[in-house]
Amino acid sequence: LRAPTKIPPPVHPKPRTSESNNKIKVRALYAFPGISDDDLPFNKGDILEVEQSVISEEIGWWQATHVSTGKSGYIPFNYVVIADTTPQTQEWYFDFERHDADKVLLLPGNKKGTFLIRKATDGATFVLSVLDIDKNDE
Repeated sequence: LRAPTKIPPPVHPKPRTSESNNKIKVRALYAFPGISDDDLPFNKGDILEVEQSVISEEIGWWQATHVSTGKSGYIPFNYVVIADTTPQTQEWYFDFERHDADKVLLLPGNKKGTFLIRKATDGATFVLSVLDIDKNDE
């Protein structure tokens, strides 16, 4: 007869911490061509990843990685916003009242179909304002 052997407890590997867990995605508000070789050029609307630990307005330049190209370099912090899905961070959102929205849409150079989104007067919903007239149609 054999004596039962004691089975050692299972060894669980330590969970891997993904590098991306410590990164925040930011969206470019403006194009940045880069000034030096250490800079990361990007276009308006591009998504970049920044180490969460460096996000501070006290530091003027952040180390970032371009999500599409994989290239890394320094970016000016004031050219980007944290990329999320809230309307306030989108380029088509404007924080002003209806009469201001009308003025902006009627500025020279805006074509039929130009739009913006603003907060409604109730503060809980949003309003889509669209330029539907063309000065050439008059």
